[in-house]
Amino acid sequence: MRKTLPFFSSPQSFGAGLCLVASLVLAACSGEDVSNQSPQTQSSKTHSPKAEQQTPIWEQVTFADLPGWQSDDLSGALQAFQKSCAHILKKAPSAPLDGKTTEAIPYGVAQDWQPLCRQAQSIKSTNTAMRAFIEASFTPLLVTDEKRPQGLFTGYYEPEIKASRTRSTRYATPFLAKPADLLTLKLEQFDPSLKGKSIRGRVEAGRFIPYHERAEIDAGVLDGQPLALAWAQDPVDVFFAHIQGSARLKLDDGSVTRMAFAGKNGRPYRAIGRDLVARGAIPKDQVSMQSIRAWLAQNPASRDEILQLNPSYIFFREVAIKNIDLGPPGAANIPLTPNRSLAVDRSVHPLGALMWLDSHEPQRAGGAKTKPFQHLMVAQDTGSAIKGAVRGDVFFGSGPQAGESAGHMAMDGQLYTLVPKHLLSGIN
Repeated sequence: MRKTLPFFSSPQSFGAGLCLVASLVLAACSGEDVSNQSPQTQSSKTHSPKAEQQTPIWEQVTFADLPGWQSDDLSGALQAFQKSCAHILKKAPSAPLDGKTTEAIPYGVAQDWQPLCRQAQSIKSTNTAMRAFIEASFTPLLVTDEKRPQGLFTGYYEPEIKASRTRSTRYATPFLAKPADLLTLKLEQFDPSLKGKSIRGRVEAGRFIPYHERAEIDAGVLDGQPLALAWAQDPVDVFFAHIQGSARLKLDDGSVTRMAFAGKNGRPYRAIGRDLVARGAIPKDQVSMQSIRAWLAQNPASRDEILQLNPSYIFFREVAIKNIDLGPPGAANIPLTPNRSLAVDRSVHPLGALMWLDSHEPQRAGGAKTKPFQHLMVAQDTGSAIKGAVRGDVFFGSGPQAGESAGHMAMDGQLYTLVPKHLLSGIN
């Protein structure tokens, strides 16, 4: 499961959660989170890093302060948290909860969570037991950003696509595996100040150069390599699978398999929704996955030109589906849970963290805000455009209905994170 702001700037992984609406107009939801910040020491009830960083700010609150806390059925969040706990329990006690996270918020290390995880693993899937456990073990923190007190929350999903193992006139658009000549250069090996940053490319005539862009790959520049994992009917389906970072394939032989994120060509993401708005094809306030799909279907002669405006290209790996009810793997290779898995900025929030999201359900075109979306979430994914302390991408599940929700989700909201109680004992 990645893998970003509503549709105008530039996952992926599922390992890179992707915000769908935002990615189509503003930025890509795919890719690695390469941000890096220095740890800061907290010293007051309302805590902030150095002034020049400006984010995040956190303030201790109570569970009574969480909007909708008593109304949520926490059993779904328990199942998601138990999956993350299985991963946390394998860590060395002194290991960070997530190696990409700074110390701007007191998340502690693995040993701070492991006793709680053992306790969580023994809880039966009941709302009452989960609520009692959470309230006894964790303290909620209101997280804000000086530049954006309320954040943006988008959605992503796993598309279901008809496909075949065999290329034909009907099935002619490939899901490609990662090419052997696609290389990732970790810049911190050359300059420690660039820790966590990388570039992708290939070697040609002894020079490291950018990798092939989408138009070149579509034209067959990689056809000499045996990379095709499967073939789809509709290029637009595959394009949106690139944005989402994964897909569930319904093969023509009756079997089902999954395409998961394996890599990307390193070219910058370009939001085609932005181009369609600039051309007057779609009004800015009506851009969604659904409206873009409709325009492409109505203008088939322009389809390839529009899709190839985005030079970014995603490569996949096949993952067998052992349990059809489990979602695609997130950044920690843990199956995502619909409406409970949240993609976050890993430089701020670690994978495995418990979070309370106070937002609204997706807003349909021309409609008013629906009922609140107030749920206990688990940070289980990330995305290159998921940046900031109050920013998240909700995984809605697999298939058309999940796509309908993800395609319209671009709502403001407030984020709270839950940390083990003892971590705040020495902070006033």
